[in-house]
Amino acid sequence: MSTASEKDLVPPASVARNAAKGLELRSAFKRGGTRVGVARANQLKRRDPLSPETVKRMRSYFARHDVDKRGRNFGNDDDPSAGYVAWLLWGGDDGREWAGKAYDRLKADGDAKAASKGKGAAKSATRASGKGAAKASAKPPARRSGEAKASA
Repeated sequence: MSTASEKDLVPPASVARNAAKGLELRSAFKRGGTRVGVARANQLKRRDPLSPETVKRMRSYFARHDVDKRGRNFGNDDDPSAGYVAWLLWGGDDGREWAGKAYDRLKADGDAKAASKGKGAAKSATRASGKGAAKASAKPPARRSGEAKASA
C-alpha cells in the first residue's frame, strides 16, 4: 500500500505540530473543538494517511470556519478562543493549505469520490446560507398515502 496518492495523503509535520498544539490548548483551557475535531487532531498528530473523504472534510471544515479567525483571542496562546483551539485541532493554517492542495490533486487525478462529494458540499453550503431556501420552501410537502388534499 505505498501508492503515490497514499503518500500524498500523509499530513506534513507542520500540520501534525498544529494538531498537537490544539490538543494541548484544549486540555489546558477546557474549550474548543468537538469529538470529531479531537479525533482528527489525533490522526493528524500521528501523521496517519488520510482518506480522500477525510481530506474533503478538512477542506470543508476550513471553508466553514474561516470566520472564526475574526473572533476575539484567535491566535492568543495565553487565553485562546474556542475557535482558535478548534482550528488548530484540524491542522491550523498549514492544515487548510495542505488539505486544499491535496484535494486539488485528488480531483486532478480523477478521484471520483473526492470530486463528486465536493459538488454536494457546495449545494449544502448554498442551502445552509439561505440562498436556496426560497426555492426549497416553494415546493409543498408530499402527501402521505390516504391523506386528503387540503382545500384552500
